[in-house]
Amino acid sequence: KMVAYELGWRGLLRPSVSADAALFYFDYRDAISTSPGVVQPMGPFTPIPFPPFALPSYILQPVYFTNYAKARTYGGELAMSWQVTEAWKLRANYAYFESKFSLDNGASPNTLALFQGAYPRHQAMLWSMHQLTPTVQFDLNLRYVGNVNLELAPGDYLALDARIGW
Repeated sequence: KMVAYELGWRGLLRPSVSADAALFYFDYRDAISTSPGVVQPMGPFTPIPFPPFALPSYILQPVYFTNYAKARTYGGELAMSWQVTEAWKLRANYAYFESKFSLDNGASPNTLALFQGAYPRHQAMLWSMHQLTPTVQFDLNLRYVGNVNLELAPGDYLALDARIGW
């Protein structure tokens, strides 16, 4: 379940310059979460030298998909586009994102809200598009992506992509 509020504006500042601004607020209920089940020792069991004990061959830890998560997200985006010449266009964009996750009171201990920390707070982009000839384009795209709070995530990064199209 989600309730979403969005507000945006787009305008032509000059014949060759346009701008966009947007704000949003999303309220999620019954969002996906994971809840651990009861640990189950599984056989066959191997006796150990201290009778009457035996070790299981493996231990099964079930994890169930549940809907105990709640999230509130909000942020905004600013973008500009400039047609520098007939053959050259520049775009710039910045986005801010904030999220707050929580769990329902009925959630069992160790329940986790999925996607918590999975979104960067800041993102920015500069994009240059150039029509070199009537059939050849050359683009450069510089992107910044902020840190996410995930164990295997690379941290914040800056990337430069280049494209030649024909």
